[in-house]
Amino acid sequence: MQFIQPAPETKHPYLDDRLLRSWMRYRIPAGLRSQYKASWLSLGEAATHHLHALQQENPKAEPSVTHFDPWGQRIDRLHTPPLWQAAREVAREYNLVGLAYTPELGVYGRLIQMSHVYLYAPHSAFFACPLAMTDGVATVLQRSGHPTLTRRALPRLTGHHDDFWTAGQWMTETTGGSDLSGLQTQARLDERGLWRLYGHKWFVSAIDSDAALVLARVHKEQSPGNGPLAAFYVEPRKKDGRWRNLEILRLKDKLGTRVLPTAEVRLNGVPAEPVKGLDHGIRTIAPLLNVSRLWNSICAVASMRQGIALARDWGNKRLVGGQPLLEWPAFQRSLGRLQAEYEMGFHLSFYAAEMTGQSECGKLSGEENHLLRLLITATKMFTGKQAWQVNTQLIELFGGAGYVENTGLPQLARDARVFSIWEGTSDVLALDFVQQLMRKDGLNLWLQTILTNLGEVHAPATETLKQWMIGACQEIRLWLDRNGNDLALLQACANDLTTRLAALMALSLGLQYGQWAHERESDPRPLLAAEVFAAGLPKKWQPGKLNPYKILASDIYT
Repeated sequence: MQFIQPAPETKHPYLDDRLLRSWMRYRIPAGLRSQYKASWLSLGEAATHHLHALQQENPKAEPSVTHFDPWGQRIDRLHTPPLWQAAREVAREYNLVGLAYTPELGVYGRLIQMSHVYLYAPHSAFFACPLAMTDGVATVLQRSGHPTLTRRALPRLTGHHDDFWTAGQWMTETTGGSDLSGLQTQARLDERGLWRLYGHKWFVSAIDSDAALVLARVHKEQSPGNGPLAAFYVEPRKKDGRWRNLEILRLKDKLGTRVLPTAEVRLNGVPAEPVKGLDHGIRTIAPLLNVSRLWNSICAVASMRQGIALARDWGNKRLVGGQPLLEWPAFQRSLGRLQAEYEMGFHLSFYAAEMTGQSECGKLSGEENHLLRLLITATKMFTGKQAWQVNTQLIELFGGAGYVENTGLPQLARDARVFSIWEGTSDVLALDFVQQLMRKDGLNLWLQTILTNLGEVHAPATETLKQWMIGACQEIRLWLDRNGNDLALLQACANDLTTRLAALMALSLGLQYGQWAHERESDPRPLLAAEVFAAGLPKKWQPGKLNPYKILASDIYT
C-alpha cells in the first residue's frame, strides 16, 4: 500500500500558543483575561476553521476588475474572493479596530486589540492591512479636531455594526515610495468651493476601502505644482458603488499578498475634505504611520508563529529513520533557533503595543513618548526582517514539501516578505531611528531601558549573559561618541546599528519575562529562548568603514 504523508495541521492559535497565554498572565489583569477569553477562543475557531477552510477551497483565488460594461461604459467594478469578504466580516464581528477605542479598557486597549489581531492575522488573507490603515485613519481623525469628519467617519471606522467601514492611505506615486516630498497629486478648488484631487497614485492597497486619507499638493496659481502638502479625506464611492471621478488603471501583480486588492488609480477630480489645514500633511498623517507599523510588527510575529506551529506539527508526523523528525537533534536545533527568534520579536512587539496604549491614555512622559517613537520604528524594522527570514528558513525544514505550491507553505514565505516593505523598508526605518536616537537624549533612553530591564533579572544562569549585554551597550555608546558627527558613516551603519539595538532591547525584555515565567510558572523555556537568541548574535559589533561599501556598490574604483 502506498505511503501517504499526513499533512501538518493548523491548530487553534490561542489554545496551542503557550507563549501568548503565559504572556497574557504576565501583563494583562486577571479580570480582563476572564472577560475576553471567550472572544479569543471564538476568534481562534473562526480563523482556523472558517477562514482557513475558505483559503483551502480555492487557494488561487484573486481579485479582478471589470473595466467596462457590455455597452462600453467605464465601470471599474472590483471583484474580491469569498475569503476576502469573510475576513472582513470576521474583523467586523470581533471589533478588531474598535477595541483600541474602547474607553473602559484604558491603557490595556491596545494589548487586548493586538492579542486579537495576533490570532486573526495569519488566516485573514492580509485583511489585517486595511484594518491597520483603518485604525491609523481613525487615529488621525480623532486627533484632528475636525468636527464633521469626526462625527461622520469615526463611528463607522471604529464600530462593529453593519455600517462598519475600512479606510486606506493613498500616498505612493511613481516619484517615490517613502520619499513623500516628490508627490505630484494636486488638490484644487472647483467653482463651488469644493476641493477635488487630480493625479496618479501608483500603489493603493485595499482599493475596496470605504474611505481614505490622501496626500496632495494644494494648488496655488503663483506656484503651480509646488504647493504645500496637505492631508485630505475622501470617500471614493457613491452609495450605489460607483466611483467618484476615479479610474482603476490596473491591479498590481505582486510577489505575495495576492488576495489583497492593490490598485494603480487615476484621480480625475475626486471630492475631498482637508483633514487639518492646507499644509503640514506629513505631520498630520504621522500617527497613521505609527499605528500601521505597530500592526505590521504584530502581524509579522503572528506569521512566524503560524509557520513554526506548522513545522512543529510536521516534525511530530514526519518519520525519518523510524522516528519522528522532531526527535532528531539537527531538526531540534534548527526549529529551536527559529522559536527563539520569534519569541524575542513577540516581546518587542507587545511591549510596543503596551506602551502605545499607555501613550494614548496620556500615561507617558515626554521622554517615554520619545522612547515609544524609537521603539515603534525599530520594532517594525526588526520583526519585518525576522518574518521573511524565519519563514524562508521554515520552507527548508519541510524539505521538498515546502517547495510545493499547493501546500500553502511557499505562500507563507512570499506573504511574509511584505513586512519589511510595508510602511517603510529596513534602510528607511533605520535612518529614521538613528536620526531620532541622536535627538532628545534618545540613546541614553534606549540603553537605560535595557539596563533597567536587566536589573530585574537575577536568575544565576543569566549572569554571564547580562554582563555581555551591559558590555554590548557600552560598546555602542563608545562607538557613537566617536562617530556620532560622521553623518555618512551613521547612514551607512544605520541598518546594522538599529538591528543591534533592537536585538538587545528584545533580549532584555525576553530575560525579564523569562525571570517571571521561571518564578511564577516554573517554566525554563523563556530563559532558554533568550539564551539561544543571544547565542546567535555577534559577540562584537563591528560596523566597519564606509569606503568598502561605496566601492562595492558602484563597482568602480578610482
